[in-house]
Formats: sequence, C-alpha cells, structure tokens
Amino acid sequence: RSGYSVNREWSKTVNIRENGFLYVLDGYDSLIDEIARTDIRFNKEGVRGNNHVFLPNVVFRVTNLESGESHILVTDPNGSFDSANQPHSYNTNGNDYAVNDAGEVDDSLLNYEYGVWFGNGNPADSVPGSGKVGAFVIGKYRIEELACAANEGYVLCEPFEVELYKRDNQESYFIGTITNNAPTLIS
Repeated sequence: RSGYSVNREWSKTVNIRENGFLYVLDGYDSLIDEIARTDIRFNKEGVRGNNHVFLPNVVFRVTNLESGESHILVTDPNGSFDSANQPHSYNTNGNDYAVNDAGEVDDSLLNYEYGVWFGNGNPADSVPGSGKVGAFVIGKYRIEELACAANEGYVLCEPFEVELYKRDNQESYFIGTITNNAPTLIS
C-alpha cells in the first residue's frame, strides 16, 4: 500500500555526464506525485420487525483519523451514498454547514447531491479533482451516524472505522449496508 498513485506511463532518460552533478527535473520534465485516492459507497436501511426499508437523507460524519479532517455525507433518495456519483466540485462539502459544533443537524440545509472532498494537508490538494480521482485520500476513517429527521425512531449505529486502500479498478470502496433497528419496547 502506498500513499501515492504510480504513474506507469511517465519515464525520463538522463545521461550521467559528470560525477556528483545533480540533475534537476522541473517544469515539463518533472513528475508530479499524485495522492492515492478512492471513493466510498454504502447503503442505509432501517428495520422494524420484519420490515426493511432504505433510509434517504440520513446524515453521517466521516473523519480522516490521520489528519482529523471531517465532512458530512447524506444518503440519496434510495438510501445509498456513493461519492463517485456526486461531482466532487459541486458545492464541495456543502453539507458541513448543516451540522453545528454540538453535532445537531439542520435538515433544511442538507442536499445529497453536494460533492465531498478530503484534502491531504497540502494546499494544492484542497481543490476537488476532476471526478476521475476519488474524493477520499486513502487511509483510516471513522464513520459516525448523526441523529436527524430521517433516522428518528431508530437506534443509531455505533461509530465504526474503515481503512480505505487504493484500488486499481477505480471502483468505489463498498462499505456495506449500515442498519438501524427500531428500539425494542418492553411492556
């Protein structure tokens, strides 16, 4: 596992003409290290008895455990989230404004179509990519479901961690189906 994508198409031939001379690659000759990135996807469902339903508009806080960077994700009308389906540059991280410092959600500010983008601490990487690269820098993330109107009446899932790796096939990293159960009433 590497933190950078390997550019297998780039090559440069140099001739060593003088012992101890440092050949500097810059400009056209240089190779830019591209941060390894991926996308994530998951489904969200609620269960009451034997009734399973996908839950749209459920809110999650996702935090990069290395950098501490954190953003808000929202499931779509089908109860799914896939960062590859939203243009990363469309109102990038706009859902972050729907959650205050206490973790309270203003549902009126949410939009599942808003893009998400995790930087790598480098100012040059703070601008979303073209969509040809993933929204998430590879690494460990904490995913936390937040209380919102869409999951009211369900027990929230416990926060969990995932480690994202670079995938050669460019498919989104499928986390799975995150399930909320209705509370059990004891009479």
